[in-house]
Amino acid sequence: DPRRERGKIPALPQACQFVVVPFDESMRGPALRVARTLREGGFSVDLLLEPTRKVKLAFSYADRVGGQRIVFVAPDEVNRGFVRVKDLRAGKDVDDESKQTDVPLDSMLESLAKLQLGS
Repeated sequence: DPRRERGKIPALPQACQFVVVPFDESMRGPALRVARTLREGGFSVDLLLEPTRKVKLAFSYADRVGGQRIVFVAPDEVNRGFVRVKDLRAGKDVDDESKQTDVPLDSMLESLAKLQLGS
């Protein structure tokens, strides 16, 4: 963009605390509610509008927007009253199981605070 080159538009780093990803079309509504709850809790949130069953695509999108954590909104978890939160910035020395946790939908903000993921 020529305006950025002339210094008229600052180059701001892209980053957000959570990227919310619906598993399929049926999960779009729950994903929107999760994103709203996180935003109301003071978090910066991006929402992948196109549902995807391909985790690799979700990770790629989250990486592009600077997501720190990804929230998977999938039928099995939602039916049990949870969403899965995965830390995308945990070091390689942390095993995959420790990078993710299931968080209750009805107490999401409180649970994130207990996990020290508060805003």
